[in-house]
Amino acid sequence: MALANRNGENPQRISVGVLVSQLGVVVKHFRRAALAGVGLAVLAPLLTVAPASARDYAPTCVTWKDNQWKARIEVTNHCKSTQRVKLVMKFATDSDCKVYKPGQRKDHYSWSARVDRLERC
Repeated sequence: MALANRNGENPQRISVGVLVSQLGVVVKHFRRAALAGVGLAVLAPLLTVAPASARDYAPTCVTWKDNQWKARIEVTNHCKSTQRVKLVMKFATDSDCKVYKPGQRKDHYSWSARVDRLERC
C-alpha cells in the first residue's frame, strides 16, 4: 500500500511530517483498542461471577434494629411471605437460622456484637 502526502504528490517522496502524522493515527487507534481490551479484561471477571458464589442477602423487607441499651437486636419480617434468615455478626458468632412469619419480630441478644448483614438460610 502506497502512502500519499496531503498534496497528492509522488507517493515515493513523502515528507517526514506526513509519515509521522499517519503513523500517529495508527498508534492512536492501536492505543484505543489496547485500552478497550484492558478494560474488558478487568471487567470480565466482575460480570461473570457465578450466582452460587454470591452472598444470598435477605430481602429488604426483612429489617433489623439495634437497641444497644438493652443489648438487643430486633429482626422484623415486613414481607408478605415467610422468610428464613440469620444475622451475620461482627465481633460475635452469627445467629442461628430463624423462621419469620409475615409481621413477626424476634429478638437477638448480644452484648458486644455488631450486625454486618442479614442473609437467607
